[in-house]
Amino acid sequence: MSARHDTLVRFFVVPILIAGAGLAGLLGAQDAFGQENAPRTEQVPIVVRTVEHLHARCPTSPPLLERLTARLDRVREARPGEPAVRVEIRVEEHGDLSSGKLTLGVGAERAEREASSPSCEEVIAALAVMAAIGLDENVPPVEEPPPSPPPPTVAMQPSAGKAPPRAPVAAEPPRAAVMTVSLGTGVQSSTNRALVVMPTLFGEIGWRTAVAPSLRIGVGRSFSHTFSTSRGGASVQWTEAIVDACSEFLRGGDFHGGVCATGEVGQLRAEVEPPLHFPAQSRWWVTAGASARVAWQFHPRLSLEVSGGARMPIVADRLFFEPNTEVYDAPAIIGFFGAAFVARLR
Repeated sequence: MSARHDTLVRFFVVPILIAGAGLAGLLGAQDAFGQENAPRTEQVPIVVRTVEHLHARCPTSPPLLERLTARLDRVREARPGEPAVRVEIRVEEHGDLSSGKLTLGVGAERAEREASSPSCEEVIAALAVMAAIGLDENVPPVEEPPPSPPPPTVAMQPSAGKAPPRAPVAAEPPRAAVMTVSLGTGVQSSTNRALVVMPTLFGEIGWRTAVAPSLRIGVGRSFSHTFSTSRGGASVQWTEAIVDACSEFLRGGDFHGGVCATGEVGQLRAEVEPPLHFPAQSRWWVTAGASARVAWQFHPRLSLEVSGGARMPIVADRLFFEPNTEVYDAPAIIGFFGAAFVARLR
């Protein structure tokens, strides 16, 4: 029984085990060979050349290339003379607002996106995210093209001509206009038959948009001015509310300028000076006009303004002694100029 068992193991079981082990080794070798020779899908680097134009209040660190590589690890800087995608950002200061533009370009093809914020750091960060998205989704790697077929064109928005089927960066959602609130004080002089000086106090609300519209409402009370005649003199004083509706059209660094529609509503009060004695009289004083304004923003929240313009009296009273000795007659056009100090609260 034992001899027959040894013979069975020797001639049947052992050969089967050896054959099975050899087959398993052969299959394992084929799998290893197949894995070594299987095509590998490697990400080709995106070669870029970065350009930054920033205003004086912007941070210069980290640089744009570092911001891109932090979000997209296959971005690398181009070597001298190497074909590359040009990634350019430009941030300019408009008052207390930083406005930035991103340009992605390869050859004649380019795409542009914009962002704005009171913080330059936020603008740069937003433009860097847009650039990374555009490079990752739409820009093919810039490598030496094969002789045939010709390389595909970059699917980016051209600066002119028909639009491509897709844009490199998702359109930025519209930004709500940011409202500003300011307080100020100033002095205004008008050529109202004489040089009349009026201190003013005002409040202003504005909106950060392309033309920066604003509405300013203030109060003023002039110093008294005496108009004299052969029969005596009268002291005249103006107390009024002043309304200015303005828009900005010129911006350059810390300076900006615009035009305003302006109006006044108030009272003109006249008192006869001794030795004459007459009751004081008050009259409505209403004017409308236009002006130009230039401001220098020497601090993010503080600015100095100068303005000048002309107003036309709508209610023009005439003061005189009986029977017809004129003391004051409102002119048809009143020129004025002024200066003010403005503090932005928000």
